[in-house]
Amino acid sequence: MAKNEIEKMVSQNAEATVIATILKHPEYTLHSEMLKPSYFYNTENGCWLWAINELYKSGITNIDALNISNMLESNPN
Repeated sequence: MAKNEIEKMVSQNAEATVIATILKHPEYTLHSEMLKPSYFYNTENGCWLWAINELYKSGITNIDALNISNMLESNPN
């Protein structure tokens, strides 16, 4: 499938909505085991999902920009 065909099927709004929902309710990351960071077309959204998930699993429920930034910088990948 050509890249522009994939781009037509991608919904940036849907990805942003998922991230916004998980920011508001990080506990949802534990209920959506099938949702993986690699499933996002926008790599940044996948990184956000990973960071929020890691923060919540470590017991941090007050997820803010500083927590996310620190988590993203701690990722060796």
